[in-house]
Amino acid sequence: MGNETGTGATETKPGYQTTEFWLVIATNVANIILAMSQVTDAKTAVMLATIGNGIYAVARGLAKQGVAYMPPAQPDVPKKP
Repeated sequence: MGNETGTGATETKPGYQTTEFWLVIATNVANIILAMSQVTDAKTAVMLATIGNGIYAVARGLAKQGVAYMPPAQPDVPKKP
């Protein structure tokens, strides 16, 4: 998955594993709920979703600019004698 390097690192963490992805999903769900309950009008909900998704796309693009991602290492457990 991703661009593998010789060290087992990929270029970036998969999108669904990032906090930003889940924040965008939660914001989109909240916008849908607010629009359906008529707390905000549909135009405002679409505008907020578009802005949030645009910011996520830019942030994701910046994250993929060649920064290596190394999966977390498993902690070393001392061996018993």
